[in-house]
Amino acid sequence: MPLRDTLRTAYDHLFKVLDPSPDTTSDNPKIIHRQLTSIGRFTMRSQTKENPSIICFFISLAHEKDNPLDIRDFRRAWKKRVIDQHERFHSHVCASDDRYFEVVDQSLEDCITEGKHPTSDNMPSIIANHMLSPMDVTKTLWEIQMSSGPLGSSGCIPDVYIDPKENLERETVAIFRVHHSLGDGISMAVAVGDSCDEGQTLRDEMAREYRKQMHHDEDTVFILSSILSLIKSLLYIIWFVIASTYALLRQFLRMVTSRNPFEVVLTLSKFEYGRSIAWRPVASLDEMKATVKRIHHKGTLNDLSVAMTSHAVMMQLHEHAKDKPVIIPKYVNISIPVHLNGGILPPGEQIGNKIGGLCASIPFALDNQPRKRLKVISNILRREKMTPQPILSYIMCRFFSDFAPDWLTKWSLRKFSANSVAVISNVRGWPFATHWLGKRVKFLTAFMPLPPGVPIGVMVQSYAGDISFSINADKRVVPDAEKFADWMLEEYKRLATE
Repeated sequence: MPLRDTLRTAYDHLFKVLDPSPDTTSDNPKIIHRQLTSIGRFTMRSQTKENPSIICFFISLAHEKDNPLDIRDFRRAWKKRVIDQHERFHSHVCASDDRYFEVVDQSLEDCITEGKHPTSDNMPSIIANHMLSPMDVTKTLWEIQMSSGPLGSSGCIPDVYIDPKENLERETVAIFRVHHSLGDGISMAVAVGDSCDEGQTLRDEMAREYRKQMHHDEDTVFILSSILSLIKSLLYIIWFVIASTYALLRQFLRMVTSRNPFEVVLTLSKFEYGRSIAWRPVASLDEMKATVKRIHHKGTLNDLSVAMTSHAVMMQLHEHAKDKPVIIPKYVNISIPVHLNGGILPPGEQIGNKIGGLCASIPFALDNQPRKRLKVISNILRREKMTPQPILSYIMCRFFSDFAPDWLTKWSLRKFSANSVAVISNVRGWPFATHWLGKRVKFLTAFMPLPPGVPIGVMVQSYAGDISFSINADKRVVPDAEKFADWMLEEYKRLATE
């Protein structure tokens, strides 16, 4: 019986104790019964002017010239499929008590608007502006801007997905801005998936995956029954205390001994504060899984993502070292969000924020042997995942969101990242191609909001069996996100072919 399965199920029980999200009623009749989750509140209190907790993503569709997507039809479909199904989408944060959401009658004409269609040259800057613009959560938690233009003109559909044989001449792009307090990446994938024509099929697929995981955990029933008896058993308590002490000590050492090698770059940069944006398709999900399994039988797609990103970080540091006194370390810290439900929203559960996180020290070049380095990275991440880091980070976030003053909450997020150079998130997307009102969704990608003090955010996501990634970085650290993306793909090609 794998230890990982036992820990996963134990986390589930512990999480329910820590954040049961009770149906708590307020004297104000407008306030809905469900509280804002601790992580959701933490995202509001820890955000800064330079780092608002905004999730931005776009969905691009292809269609015939004489069959456009009518925004009025989309508003009606969005209301029926998303707003009426997910209470939070017709709510905002209560101004008098930010522990609660408040139901409101939102105007879809204000939340879903039409705009000028972007070009491939200005689309990155549009995303950057969306990521940096704050959102008043007491007025709205989400907004969508839609536009149409010639197929491929915005750069939102990579050339590899444009097939001349389909005779599709137009594209529609929907740009979403969502405050992190509304939900995490998994919740957004579920909610926006409901807006598709195949929404019910997507929900059925997730339910099957959830049942599959629960069936996989049935082998642990006997041991878990003994763990849960006598308050989850003395054995689990001893393990949790020892493992937590070990994890906290390691994180404390990272905090006091690690330095962000980009600090001198931030000091000497000629650029003003801004964002550098890029997105790229990589390969099929099956191909990338096969690549990592050939190198390490216990390797995961997440390990591969960390290897690709850390290689690009190293190349970026070498680029800065040409004209700046940059010291390139042997290891850098990278933060990884961890969904406490294993990347799946259980059937019937409300969208929200159920994420913790872990920090790992990742090596740079090992004798210029990328496969050897990937094996080391895989072992490091697997060892970190065996500790209670994710649940500990969740507990700390809950404490700071509920009890600490705002300045301490902001300080804690910056310090707990242990001078990480990057944050990398993997989001399970829709397993098959979908449609909006009969129009094919060709490509979609989301952008990672940057935590204070972390200069690079990478989001890896799947759609219809393919993997893509996006980059949202401090422009002073990554002046050219396209070049950073090239370095990431360069490392993948080396791993896939050498």
